[in-house]
Amino acid sequence: MFKKRVLQLFFICLFLAIFSSSLCAEGVSSMELIRNAEKYNGETVTYEGEVIGDVMCRGEYGWINVSDGESVIGIWCKREDLEKIKFAGSYKTKGDKVRISGIFNRCCSQHQGGLDIHAQELEVVESGREIVHSLNMKKAQLVGILAIAALGFLLLSILRNSSLKESSEPPSSSPD
Repeated sequence: MFKKRVLQLFFICLFLAIFSSSLCAEGVSSMELIRNAEKYNGETVTYEGEVIGDVMCRGEYGWINVSDGESVIGIWCKREDLEKIKFAGSYKTKGDKVRISGIFNRCCSQHQGGLDIHAQELEVVESGREIVHSLNMKKAQLVGILAIAALGFLLLSILRNSSLKESSEPPSSSPD
């Protein structure tokens, strides 16, 4: 009886593990998509990363670029999905982290043969933020010292040139 229960429990767990993994699309990295583009072409994939650059609206659809830290993939999605994005990564901001589920295209006929994902779902999984860059005081001091040294050399050069001009002028002769 005990062996039968354990065996039933084992098969139930095995079934749930197999079934649940097929229901949840597993995330794919940009490098996996690039290296195995033929394998994933036309397949539904889940891709996650930071929105970088600009959000480019083109009528009812638009583009975003999403970086997973390895490379960047262009995402074509609906305008209402683009409106969910509040921050795109740049020097001044950390972009929203998004999870995209959509059709991967190795050579998209709709977009001049580019590699892209046509999003069916876009979810912001982590909000971006503004980045405050602090001033490095050691570097600021070094810049100040170098600027003073450069001005000193410039002043010395000007003084040297003016003294050379004075010494190279012929003595003026005065009429007797």
